[in-house]
Order: sequence, then C-alpha cells, then structure tokens
Amino acid sequence: MKRARCVAVYRIQQAAMLAMLAAVGCGEDSETTGSTAAATRTTPGDTAALLGQDQPDEDLLPISSDVERQFDFWLGEWDVQNRYLVNGAWQETGQAQALIQSVAGGKAILEQWDGTAQHRLHGFSIRTYDDELKKWVIVLNWHGGSPSGFSQMHGVFSEDRGEFFPPGGGPKGTRFTFSKPRPSSCQWDQANSQNGGQTWETNWIMSFTRREEPTTADASSLPIKQLPESAKSFPKSRLFDGQIGCWSGTAERITDSGEWEQGTVEVAVSSMIEGLGLIRLADYSWDEHAFAALAFDPNRNKWVSVGVDNLQDRFQWCSGMPSDDVVTFSDMRMNAETILQETWSGLSGDAVRVEREVSIDGGRTFSSVLRANLERQIDD
Repeated sequence: MKRARCVAVYRIQQAAMLAMLAAVGCGEDSETTGSTAAATRTTPGDTAALLGQDQPDEDLLPISSDVERQFDFWLGEWDVQNRYLVNGAWQETGQAQALIQSVAGGKAILEQWDGTAQHRLHGFSIRTYDDELKKWVIVLNWHGGSPSGFSQMHGVFSEDRGEFFPPGGGPKGTRFTFSKPRPSSCQWDQANSQNGGQTWETNWIMSFTRREEPTTADASSLPIKQLPESAKSFPKSRLFDGQIGCWSGTAERITDSGEWEQGTVEVAVSSMIEGLGLIRLADYSWDEHAFAALAFDPNRNKWVSVGVDNLQDRFQWCSGMPSDDVVTFSDMRMNAETILQETWSGLSGDAVRVEREVSIDGGRTFSSVLRANLERQIDD
C-alpha cells in the first residue's frame, strides 16, 4: 500500500486543563466510571510512598544536561494508574494509556492520553523548550466529551524532578511535577497551594508503567486516525474533517538571500482526542520538520493552531475560522511587530493551496514566504 504523505504545516499556534481538573472534582467524592474497578483507599500518610519518595534512587535515570532532551525519559507508550485524594483518602480512580512521541525533528514532544480519572478523559499536550524563556512550555487540551480550550504550564528540571506552574507570575496555586524517572516507570503529580506556594497538598498522582519503547512521529509514519462517531455531534469541530489523510506536493520558500527555493512537502493529518482535535505533521525537502496541533476552542469561538518546527525555538499560536472553503490562521500575539498568517484554500477538495505570509510592520503589509500546492494521496 502506498502512503505518500504531506503538507505545509503552519508555524502557528485556557483554561481547559484547569477547568477539566475542576470538573473531575479534585477533593470531592464522586463515583468512578467506565471500566474502573472498585475504589481502593489508602490514607494520606501513604502520599510519600505513592510518590515514590521511599524508593531507592540507584536506578533513577539522569535528566539530560541538554535541556531539549530532558523529557526523553518519558518517550514511549505507557499504562497509567490514576489516584485522587478524595475526602482525605487516596482512591484509585481509573487507568489510562499514554503515547509520548518526539515530533518536529526532535524539537517537541507530543502526549496523547486516553483513559479514566474519575471520569472518561481524552487529552493531548505538546511541549518544547523555549530558549528565550529558558523554560519548558507545555500546552494542554483535555476534555471530557466536548470541545475545550487550551492551557499552559511553564517550568524547569532540577536533578531528577521537573516542576511546572501556570504562566504569568501570579500566586502559585497549581503545580505539576514529573519525578522518579526510571527505565520502566515514572511519576506525575498535581498539587495545589492555598498560601501562594508556601505549602502544597498533592491531590492527583499518575503512575506510569512502560508498555513500548519510544517511536518518532513524522509525516511518513504517522497512523491516520479517522473520526469516531461520538465526535460528529459538534459541528464547529468538524470544519477540518476533509483534511484528514495524506497529502503531498510542491513547495517553495524564501531563503535568507531573498531567492525562492523550490522543493517538495509531505504531510500527514490525523484525528486525535476522540475527534476533537487534529495532528498535522509536515516534512519538507529542505530539512524542515513541522508539527501543529489544532482544535476548536469554545472560549475564543475559533480554531486554534499551536505549531513548532525544528528551525525555531518556541511555539507559534494562530487562530481562524473557515469560510467559503478558505481559512486564514492569524498570529495570536498582541502588539507584535513580526506577525505570521497562513491561508489555506480549497479545504473541501482534493487539492489545497497554502500560502504563508509575514509582516514586519505590525500587520500593515505582508510578504509571502512560503507557498505549497498539495494533492490528496490515495492508497493504491
């Protein structure tokens, strides 16, 4: 079977994750759902044991001194055991599967999460090390069955522990921690603070057990997931369904010398998080590898794209809504002098034209920097 792959990904890019955390009732008693077994309770005194603080450190994996490789211990396919602190006692609240892959030529890490944690949940995150901020930036979108918005966490690693907080510099109320990385296990936990970060109470623990070794997601190997029936009841989340599949074509870009360079591009577009989001992976012949995660954000009433590639050091955020078979994704940064926008034409057909433009005067004028003509590839 031939699977030629495909297309120019926009270098583009909240409450969703935090709203989800509130929705699943952290600190409140609730019934487990799905295939969750009967609740198993332990006392809060077992928190240290659940966090692995009583385990010897000899087999811990060292966190890489190369900051862009610090999450490599997490790559692979994992079984996840969820535990919540409910009414003062730890309760096993469900199991999940997590697929963690390197994308964008190793520049970013994609998480796809599917399982039960008090309620049925589907989610993804994408993370990259932002060289300007000198921090990891994590973008999340999790939902319990309907479209949700995006949220962020920022943080750094110290020794075998990474701590991540909501951006903005305000009071620290929520903390995510990655710790105890081992060849076949690692730990994530969430803690809340009521006093600006002076003390913390852990209330959610994920224990990861490795199932499979790491794989890399690129446009030539990404399995294409079609839409589940459950996703088809949200019309605004269906506006890019026609893009799912494999595309390839010609591309050209402006080089540093101001000349157009000719090349080719292959792109894979797959459904994710139960049909409420899309993955776009693009490989260009000039050694550019791009990733974008797209989802309809009900908080903005627009589609949002969060993108990164191996040639840049931070996420690009853009948003837009299709109209008359065309969509323009516009830069979401406010008051920026350099602004990106990307237009896709022919969204409902088997041929799509892409044009990426950049403004260096705050959006008054735009110049084209990339063009691509794409055709859908059909399995032989």
